[in-house]
Amino acid sequence: MRVYELAKEAGVTSAAVLKAAEARGIDATSAISVLGKYDLPHLREALSQMSDTQLHEKRAAKRAKSLALSRTAVEQDRAKLDEHLSVAKAADAAAPKRAPAPASAPETAPAAEPAPAPEPAA
Repeated sequence: MRVYELAKEAGVTSAAVLKAAEARGIDATSAISVLGKYDLPHLREALSQMSDTQLHEKRAAKRAKSLALSRTAVEQDRAKLDEHLSVAKAADAAAPKRAPAPASAPETAPAAEPAPAPEPAA
């Protein structure tokens, strides 16, 4: 089983599993490290001993960080949009104004040419 799979199963982060592994002397360096079948019971026990309060605090901190990053991204996008709009407005103001096109009479279909007169019979 990999570290990230155990983390998902236990409802904790991979970092928490890695810390528990390090505390138990188990060699695991990343979320994709493979855990031995004899190490799993020890890690599950360590993870179950983590208090619910600690888990909730970590999850709340993670949500707060995610929200802060989202807000920052939205603010940056908004600033870029405002800058783009101000440049566009300045360019529009600097452009020469064209006179409106005169109102034209509605177009009518050209008159049909009269059919040529028949030639007299000789």
